[in-house]
Amino acid sequence: MEKELWKKRKLEKGGKLWNKVKRGFLSVSSKERKEKDRRDERVEHVFVVPCYGKSPYLETMLRSLLAQKKKSPIYLCTSTESSFLQELAKKYHLPLYIRRKEPSLAKDWNFALEIGRKRGKLVTIAHQDDCYHEDYSFAVCHAYRSFPDGSLIFTQAEDINAEGEKIPNVSEKIKRLLRLPYCLTKKTNELPYKLLPLSFGNPIPCPSCTYVMDKTPEFLFDNKSKFVTDWRAFLRLAKAEGRFLYVKKPLLYYRRHPSSETRKQMKDNRRRKEEREVLQSIHGKLLGGILSFVYSASSLFA
Repeated sequence: MEKELWKKRKLEKGGKLWNKVKRGFLSVSSKERKEKDRRDERVEHVFVVPCYGKSPYLETMLRSLLAQKKKSPIYLCTSTESSFLQELAKKYHLPLYIRRKEPSLAKDWNFALEIGRKRGKLVTIAHQDDCYHEDYSFAVCHAYRSFPDGSLIFTQAEDINAEGEKIPNVSEKIKRLLRLPYCLTKKTNELPYKLLPLSFGNPIPCPSCTYVMDKTPEFLFDNKSKFVTDWRAFLRLAKAEGRFLYVKKPLLYYRRHPSSETRKQMKDNRRRKEEREVLQSIHGKLLGGILSFVYSASSLFA
């Protein structure tokens, strides 16, 4: 009798459980399974290109991405839609995604990152004025395969002028010295090694960065600042789980020209203010203020 009662209760529980599944109360596992399947369908690496205005260098940059030895899909993103971008996308058979809201550096980068997240495990935010070495895609994928716990992959950079000719840059040499702790790859999953170089400035060339999507949070870029958006994002990633992977080869050509965003920022006092705020948040008001003065002075050599 007790045995039959136990069987009856078990069947009732089973029936209730099935009803819950049918009603969607226990569908989490199926959702997780679908999400995992979607992630597994992603390609290894993609480029996303936030486009602004009518850059005379954008087409050259796109050609450098199309010339990669290891081919990676390319997606154009913009919040400033124009016939110029539509024609360029059509010419190179590239998808163009429109963010139909007020332009904002942080929001546009976050938008581009999410376009990439759905399609690739590794996402490079390619900057429209710069150029990429033909081995760039291969190098970042190789770095990730060697260290699958990576969260951020970046390379060395070389400066070029408006005509594409290499030019010397004292500031980049200083930044290479700051990046020395990142050469110890087996240690760059530890907070001190990730955080130390970022504590004295931003030595990571932002256009050279590839983000590992499984380790990158949504809304990575903070809209509170205009000039140190990338620096704040790197600090956020440094404090999170994951290894920083530094490819010690100049695979990015960083274009310096009078109308570049970097040149405009150097003339804007708000940039110095934001840099001071970051350094003071790390070192305190006095030391942070001193370091801010030194860091701003070093930008004169850029």
